[in-house]
Amino acid sequence: TPMTDQKPHPFIIPIQELLDKEIGATQDFSFDLTDYTFPHIKFKKHSQLTGTITYLGDTLLIAVDSDPYTYTQACVRCLTDCKQITSIDAALESFSLHTPAENDFPLLEQHPDGAILDITPIVEQELHFSADSNPLCREDCAGLCPNCGTDFNKKTCTCAQEQQSENPFS
Repeated sequence: TPMTDQKPHPFIIPIQELLDKEIGATQDFSFDLTDYTFPHIKFKKHSQLTGTITYLGDTLLIAVDSDPYTYTQACVRCLTDCKQITSIDAALESFSLHTPAENDFPLLEQHPDGAILDITPIVEQELHFSADSNPLCREDCAGLCPNCGTDFNKKTCTCAQEQQSENPFS
C-alpha cells in the first residue's frame, strides 16, 4: 500500500487571512508532490496537489485533487509487485473550527503569525483511499499454488494434478 510509517514533510497552509474574511471566502493552494517522499509512490515530474479551502463561518470545507501518480503494490493473487496508476479526485473534508471533537484530524494550529492548517493527514488518507484494494498484475493472473507456492503465471506444478485425482468430488 502507499501508506508507510515514514512521515512526509507536512502540507502546511497559512489561513489567517482567510479566517479574517467574510463567510464564503475561498483560498486556493497547490503543492508540488515531487517535493515529498512517500515510499512506493512515484510522482511524475511536477505532479501537483491542488485544492481550495472555503470558509463557512464555523467550518472549513477542504477540497483536494492531484495529478495521476504511479505506485507499486503486491498483486493479490501472485504477490508480485505491480504498478498501479491513480489520482486523488475531488476529495472533500469538512473541518469544524469550534467543535474539535467533530473533526477526523487535528489540522488547525495557532502560531504567532496566525492560524495554519496542516492537511498532511488528509493527503495521507486520500493517498490510501485512492489505492486499489484488489490490485492485479494482470486481469488473467493465475495466482499461486496453495500447496507449494508455485507461480502459475510462470510454470505449473504437480500439486494441482495430485489433488484433483484424490478429490472424490472432481
